[in-house]
Amino acid sequence: MKSYQFARSTGRLVSGIILTFIGQAVWNMGQQAALLDSLTRNGYVDNSNGAQGASVIGALLTLMGLSLLIAGVGRLSKNVDLAALVAARNLEVEEAASIEATQKRVGPAGE
Repeated sequence: MKSYQFARSTGRLVSGIILTFIGQAVWNMGQQAALLDSLTRNGYVDNSNGAQGASVIGALLTLMGLSLLIAGVGRLSKNVDLAALVAARNLEVEEAASIEATQKRVGPAGE
């Protein structure tokens, strides 16, 4: 992994969470309006078009939010892998330096 592969994930995660919650709220309102329309279908209330539209828009917003969440989690996992790789390389350098310092103190093996 290269350092240029680092990508911020916060924007996608936050946008995904917000869109998911808004989509669920709009979808729920559409479902409630459709239920109210079906229960009071006596010619006075006609919300079916608005209810269907709200349900479709809410479902689409929820799907967009979930896709942003998945993309954000993907970026976040790549960044965690990159951080672990950098930490492992730093640890490897420190271990090599420690071994070298120990060998200088003790002397070459076999003496």
